[in-house]
Amino acid sequence: MKIDIHTHTKKCKSGDAPTREVTPEVFCDTVLSTDVKVIAITNHNVFDLPQFQAIQERIGNGALVWPGIELDVYDGDAKGHLLV
Repeated sequence: MKIDIHTHTKKCKSGDAPTREVTPEVFCDTVLSTDVKVIAITNHNVFDLPQFQAIQERIGNGALVWPGIELDVYDGDAKGHLLV
């Protein structure tokens, strides 16, 4: 079983590529065209509940959809990302 726990559907940060902005329809069609059976939507620093629910509904039994967020974390001058 293939799992992808790091996906994006929204352009949330300055510098994000325009291709990060994906409609629920396009996102679901892409997922359903693959062998991925578990996905987590992990946009940067934001969780869009209505979009998540629309994706869950459209994917149906085709894949398990997990909620998530990719947080920016900072330690002095160092920065990184944390998937939750």
